[in-house]
Amino acid sequence: MALNTLFIVIISASAFILSFATVWQFVVFLSSHDILRYYRSKHVGAADQEIQYQYSNSVLWAVMVDAILILFFVGEHTLMARRSTKERLNQLSLGVLARSLYVLGTCLTLQILMKYWHPLPCGTLWEIDTLHHPFWWWLFVLTHIAAWVVVYGGSVMMDLPEMLGVKQ
Repeated sequence: MALNTLFIVIISASAFILSFATVWQFVVFLSSHDILRYYRSKHVGAADQEIQYQYSNSVLWAVMVDAILILFFVGEHTLMARRSTKERLNQLSLGVLARSLYVLGTCLTLQILMKYWHPLPCGTLWEIDTLHHPFWWWLFVLTHIAAWVVVYGGSVMMDLPEMLGVKQ
C-alpha cells in the first residue's frame, strides 16, 4: 500500500513540476521566436544543418510539419479525454492518476510541438519599429506583461493543484 501511494505521489509531483516548466517554456516560445531560432542554430550538429538548410525556406514543409505537430497535440488530448481511456486506467487501478497522466501527456506533447515547430520563412504579419519609437516598445512590453498576468492570475484563481491532479 505504501509503495502504491509513493508511486502516485511521484507521478503527481512530476506532473505538477513539469507543467510549470512547460508553461514557462511556452511563454518563451510564444514571446520570442528570434531567441528560439538563434538557440537552435547554435545547438544543431553539422549534419543536421544541411538538412535544416534544405527545408528552412520551404513554406509547404513548415506548414506540413506544424500541422502534424498540432494533430499530434490534439490527438493526445482526444485520446486522454475519452471515456474508454479513463475506464482502462480505472481497470489498471490508476484512476486516481488520470488527471496527472493527462497533464504529463499534454506537457510532453507540447514540449515536442515547441521543439520541432517550424516558423514560416516567408513574410511577416506586421512589423512595428520599436527600436526607434520607445513609446511603442513600452506599450508592447506592458501589454505583454498584463496579458501573462491575466493568464497566470486565472490559473491561480482556479484550483491549480486540483486541475493538475495533485489533490487526487
